Amino acid sequence: MASSQKAFIETIRKEKFSIGADRPNPLAESLHQAIKCLSAELYQKDIHFISELIQNAEDNSYAAGVEPQLDMLLTADDITGVGAPATLILCNNERGFEERHIAALCSIGQSTKKGQRNEGYIGEKGIGFKSVFLVTSTPYIISNGFRIRFSDSGVESNGSMAEIGYIVPEWVERPTDETLRPYSHQFGCRPSTVIVLPLKPDKISSVKAELKSFSAETILFLRRITCIRIRHMDGELVTMRRSDSSRKKVEKPAADMFWTQLSLVRSPGNTKESCDYFVWEQRFPVTSSVDQRLEVTSWALTLAFPAQQRIACSSHGDIFAFLPSQVRSGLPFVINADFLLVSSRETLRYDSPWNKGILGCVATAFCAAMECLLRESASASGTGNSRTIAVHQVYKFVPVDKCPIPQLEEVRSSIVSRLQRMEIVLAAANVGSNFVKGSFFHPSKCRQISSTLREILVKASLDETISKCVSRSSWVAVDALVQSNHKEQLRQLQVPQLSDQELLEILDDSNWLLRISEQLYLEVLDIVSSLTDRVGLDRTRYLTIVKYEGERGAVGLFSLRQITEENIIMYMSPPDCGDYLSPWMLKFNPYIKYRFMPQQLVKAMKEARNKAGVAWLKDVAKVQEIDVKAFAKGLVDRSNSTPPMPHEKEYILLVWEFIYSSIQAGVLNKASVPPPSGSRGFAIVDESGLVKRNYTREDYNYDLRKSMVLLPASCSEWPLLLSDRAWPSDPRSRIRMSEEYINVCLAYSENRSRDLVVLKTFFSDTFGARDLPYLPLVDEPFPGLEDLSSAQSLLLFRWLENHLGSFDSCNKFWSSFMTTAWVHTDEHGLQLPKNCLMPHVDLLRLLDRSEVPYVSVSFYGDVNPFSRVLCKLGVLKEPESACTAVFKQIRRLIKECSAGLRSVDRSLVEKYYHILNGFCWKPTTSQFRKMKIYIPAGGVASDGPASWRSPEDCILVDKNQLFKGVLPSLGEIYSSKLLLFFEKTLGVPRNVHFSRYYDLWIRWYEDGMHYSVGNCAKLWEKIATCWKMCDATVKEKFKVKAMILTATGKELQYTTPAAAFIPDDLTRRKLFMVHTNTPAFVWYPAGSSAYEAELNDVYTFLGVRRLSECIKTDVEMDPGKLCICKLTKDPMFVTSGLLVAILGFISRTKYGLSSRGRQAVLQPLLETVEKEIFYTFPISYTIRSDVSSATTTVEQQLLGFWDQSVLYRVQDRELLADATVRREMQTQVLETMCSKILPDSPSIACSLVNFLKTLVECRFDEAAVEHELQRKNLKLYNEDFEFLRDGPNASLRPQSEGFRSLILM
Repeated sequence: MASSQKAFIETIRKEKFSIGADRPNPLAESLHQAIKCLSAELYQKDIHFISELIQNAEDNSYAAGVEPQLDMLLTADDITGVGAPATLILCNNERGFEERHIAALCSIGQSTKKGQRNEGYIGEKGIGFKSVFLVTSTPYIISNGFRIRFSDSGVESNGSMAEIGYIVPEWVERPTDETLRPYSHQFGCRPSTVIVLPLKPDKISSVKAELKSFSAETILFLRRITCIRIRHMDGELVTMRRSDSSRKKVEKPAADMFWTQLSLVRSPGNTKESCDYFVWEQRFPVTSSVDQRLEVTSWALTLAFPAQQRIACSSHGDIFAFLPSQVRSGLPFVINADFLLVSSRETLRYDSPWNKGILGCVATAFCAAMECLLRESASASGTGNSRTIAVHQVYKFVPVDKCPIPQLEEVRSSIVSRLQRMEIVLAAANVGSNFVKGSFFHPSKCRQISSTLREILVKASLDETISKCVSRSSWVAVDALVQSNHKEQLRQLQVPQLSDQELLEILDDSNWLLRISEQLYLEVLDIVSSLTDRVGLDRTRYLTIVKYEGERGAVGLFSLRQITEENIIMYMSPPDCGDYLSPWMLKFNPYIKYRFMPQQLVKAMKEARNKAGVAWLKDVAKVQEIDVKAFAKGLVDRSNSTPPMPHEKEYILLVWEFIYSSIQAGVLNKASVPPPSGSRGFAIVDESGLVKRNYTREDYNYDLRKSMVLLPASCSEWPLLLSDRAWPSDPRSRIRMSEEYINVCLAYSENRSRDLVVLKTFFSDTFGARDLPYLPLVDEPFPGLEDLSSAQSLLLFRWLENHLGSFDSCNKFWSSFMTTAWVHTDEHGLQLPKNCLMPHVDLLRLLDRSEVPYVSVSFYGDVNPFSRVLCKLGVLKEPESACTAVFKQIRRLIKECSAGLRSVDRSLVEKYYHILNGFCWKPTTSQFRKMKIYIPAGGVASDGPASWRSPEDCILVDKNQLFKGVLPSLGEIYSSKLLLFFEKTLGVPRNVHFSRYYDLWIRWYEDGMHYSVGNCAKLWEKIATCWKMCDATVKEKFKVKAMILTATGKELQYTTPAAAFIPDDLTRRKLFMVHTNTPAFVWYPAGSSAYEAELNDVYTFLGVRRLSECIKTDVEMDPGKLCICKLTKDPMFVTSGLLVAILGFISRTKYGLSSRGRQAVLQPLLETVEKEIFYTFPISYTIRSDVSSATTTVEQQLLGFWDQSVLYRVQDRELLADATVRREMQTQVLETMCSKILPDSPSIACSLVNFLKTLVECRFDEAAVEHELQRKNLKLYNEDFEFLRDGPNASLRPQSEGFRSLILM
C-alpha cells in the first residue's frame, strides 16, 4: 500500500512541480516567494500554528465510537535527524489522510472544506497548515501510509533543490514507526496521523510558553474534538476534556440548551480543575450576506455561562469563532459564532456587516438564555442536581461593567435595556408575601429592602395573620441572596430601594406590631430610629408604635403625638421591680398619669444587641428607665410641683408611705433615698396639716436661717424640754412633723414599738428630722434655765454634749448657760457654772463641801458622765484652782522635809500625784521649775536617804540597774499610771540620754569604784552602740577624761588609751601574751561580736593603737647560712595558683588599684624562685609605749621569708611535721612577702595574708584557688589574666581554663 502513496507523491512532484523534467518551471521562484509572503502576512505570530492545527484536527473525519482527541508532545529529542534542538509531535486519532488531502496541502487556497460551513467545518483558507513554517523549516506528516515532509527553502533531504518551498512534498523514510512509537505510547494510544515539527532554535521558548498557557476553553465550542492532551518538556501531562450533557430542546424561542463540563488534570500530582457551563445555542436568519459565507443561511450563536470560576491559565479572550480569539469583551459570559476574523485570528472584523449582524443577535439570545436559566435553576433548587447553578448566582451574568470595545458596549447596553423590561427579578417568597416561591417580577415592582426589615418581615410572616397584614403592599421584596450578592446588577436593572413613604405605610399598622415578639418589635424600633433621622420627627410622630402595659396586663400602643399632647409619662422598670411597682401604680393613678412598658419588652431591651431602638424610646419617645429609686425620686420631685397639685397633703403622705415601705421590703436602700431635684428640698406636712416647702436637710449644718424639723411629738423626747418654751423665738424656724406620718407608715405594723424606732431613724436620715438630744442648735439664748427640773437638766446635758463642736459658732446660745446662775449645788444654792466644782472623790478628801460649791449629786445624781459638757460650760473651767491647792501641799511637804520638820507619808504624796493626773494638770513654767518628785529611802531605786528630785534627775526605768545611786528609777517606786503622768506632764525621760552613759563611765573611774564584769559589759555595749549618735562635743569630753579597760589574764584594770593596743594581729598578740604581761590589750566584753566594729571605733577615737601598726621587726641574718640552700623542685608557694589568688584578692574595687597597679604588685613574684634552707634565724618583735616610752621585745625563730625575688623556707621535715610550726613558717613567709609587695598598704597586706593562709596547705592548687575565689565572689579582669598568660616564666602561667569563668570582661 505504501508504494501507491509514494507513487502518488512522485506524480505530484513531476506533474505539478516539474521535478525531474528536462527544463525547470519558469514560475517556480515567483510561486515560492508568493507563498512565503502570504504565510508570513496571514500569521504574524508563532502561536497561530497551534490554532490552525487544532482547526485541521476539528475538521478531520473520525470513526464511529471513537472519542476525537488531539495529543501534543514537546521533547528535546531530534527524532527526524535534522539537528533540531527540540521537536513538537502532534498525534490525532482521525481516519487518516487521503490523496485529496495531500493534494490540498500541495496547493494554495484549495481547501477540501470550502463551502461546507453549514456541515460544521471551520477551515476555509486552504493555507492553514502553512503556518507551521513559522516555527519549523521541515514539517513531517505520517498518516495512512503517507510519509512526507515539506521544506520552506525547497532544499530536500538529499541536498537537491526543488525550487519551490512550502508546498512540494518529499517522501521520507524517517522517522520510522519504531522511532515514533515511544512518543505516541506516552498517551496510551496509536494515532492514525502524526505531525512532527523539528523546531527552529529561536522558536522553542515561544512554543513552550504557548503550550504552558494553553486554555482548556479551546475545546469549549468544538463539535468533534473533546479531549486535548499536552506533554510538556518537563514531563508534566495536562489533560483537557469536555463532557456534554444531553441537549434539551426549547420551543420558545427555538433553541438548544445543555450543560457541559470542562476539566483540566495535571499529573504527576493529579491536581484537577473543572468548570460547568450552561450552553445556549440559538439560530438566527442571516440578514447580511458576504462573499465568504454565501452558502450560509443562518447564524448559529452559542453562549456559554460559567457556573464556577473559569479554569485558570487562559491566555485567550471570551469571543470565539469556534476557536478562541484574542478579544476580551469584558462580558461575564462567553460568545461563540461564525465570526469573520482578521487574517491573524486575533480579533473580529468589527466593520463587517456579517459580524454586526451576529452581534445584533446576542442580546436576544442572552435574554432568552437568562430567562430559561433562571427558571431552570429555580425549579432545580433543592433537587440535588449537580449540574445546575443556584438561582441567585444567575444574576452574576448580568453585564455591569462597560466593555472596552464600542461595538461590544452596544451589545451590553442592549442586554441591560431588554432585561429592564422583563419579569426577571427573583422575589423573596418569605417576606410577608403570598406568591409562590421562585416567582419573578418586573424590576419596577420589586424593592430592595434593608437586612433588618427583611429579617423582621421574614419572622413576622411565620404567623399567617401577620403575613396577611404585611402582604397588602403593592411591591415585592427582592430575594435576600440576590440583593446581598448582586447590588450592582440590581442597579443596572433599575430595581429601586424601598422608599421612606412605603416603609411608613408598613409600620403604621398596629395589628401586626402587637402580634410580633418583643425582639422583633425592638428591631422595628431600630428601623424607626433610622427612619426618624432621615425624614424627621414630624413624619414619624403619628406612628402608633410605642408599647405600654395597661390595666390587667393588656398591651396597647401610643403614638408620639399622644404621649406629647396628653402628657403621658412612660416608664420601663427592671423585671425585679415591675411586680413590686404595679400595685403602687394603682394607688398613684389619681394623682399622676403614667404608663409602664411591658416587662417582657423591658427584658428584651436589656438583652438587645443593637441599642438604636432602645435609644429611640429613651430620646424620642421619652421613655424613662426607672427602678424603685428613680420612681421614688420622680414622686418626690412632683411633691414640690408649682403650683401645688390637688390633694397634695394626701399625695405627700402616700409618697413617704411608698418610700418607707420600699425600704422595709428591701427594694430600696435607705442610704439611697433620692433627694429632690434642684434646691427646692422636701415638702413636709406639719402637725396642723399644712404643707411646708423649701426645706433641705443638709442646710442645718451651716445655715441657721432654715427651719428645724422635729419628729412627731408622740414618738419624741423634745416635748419634755421644749414644748412650753418659745425656742427658737421665731415659730417659722421650726417644723413639727404631722402625726399622720406615723399612722400611714405603720398602718399595717405588727410590732408598733419596734417599728416606731426604725421609723424614727428613717425620718431622721431622710428629712433631717431630729429629737433630743440630737436637735441642731440655734444661736439664740435658751430661756427658763432657773426652772429646769432634774429630768429636764439631764436631758439638756445630753443635748449639749452632742454639740460641743459648735461651741464657737453659737455664742449666744452657749453664753446663756455660762452667764446664768442655774447650777444646783449642795450647800451654796444656784451658782454660775464657773463657780462650781465637780464632786471628785479624791478632791472631796482634801477640800470639804463647805469650802467650795460642788455640783449637787442629790439633785442631778451622778454627773461624771457629763463632765465634758459641764467643764465646757465653766464647771471645772479653772481646775487649776484645785490643782494649785494640791501643788501648794506638795511644796509645803518639800519645805518641811528639807527642814527636817516632818517625815513624808508616801501614800499622801501618791494621792496628790493622782489628783493632779486625774485633773490633767498642766503646770505653768514657774510650777514646772519648782515641781519635785519624791524618792523614798533605800530600795532598788536609790541607795541613799529619802529625797526630792527634779524630773530631769530621774528616769522612768533602769532596766540594767546601771544608774542605781545616780539616777532614781521611778518604775521601782510608782505605778504605771503615775509613770505616764511623770513622763507626759513633768517631762521625766523614758530612756536615758546616751550622753549619760559616758558621764556614768567617767564617774565610775573617778570614784575609783570597781564594778562587776557584767555591769561593765552592759555599759560599754551602750557606749559603743550609741557612738554614732554622739555629737562631737560629747565625744571630745569623753576623750579627755575616759580611761579604758584592759584585760590582764582574767582581771580587768583601768588603762590610759595611749598605753593600750587593739589586738588586730592575733599571732603577735599570742606571742606577747606568752612571753610577757605587756603590752596591755583592750578588753572585749563577752557577746561583743555584734558591735565589735563600733567598739574599735571608740577605742581608736580615744587613742588606742593597732598592734599590727606598732610592731617593729628585726631579723638577724647570717649570709653564710643563706648560701647553704638549694632550689626546691616542689614549690609550696611560688605557683601560678598563688599569682591568680593575689590578683583576684587585690582586684576588689574597694582597694582602688588600677590594672597597672595590680600588675606592678605582682611583678616581683614573676621572677621569684623558691629555695630550701637548713637553718632558722632569730627574729625579734618590739613594741613601744606612747605613755612611758618603754619597749617590750619578744623573740621567735624565723622559719621562712621572702627577700629579693627569692623565697626561703626551712627544709627540716621533722620540724615541719608539727602543724603549729608549719603554720608559723607559712605565716612568716606570707607576711614578709605581702609586706614587701604592698609596702604602702599594710592593712591590705594583712588582709591578703589572712586570705592566702586558707590556700597555703593545698599549695595553691589551681582548682582550690578557683573554688575559693568563686566562694568569696572575687573576680579577675581580662587584662590581668592575659598578663599572667604572657608572663616570662612558663611554670607560673595558669593552666586551668576554669579561671575564665571568673574573668570580668
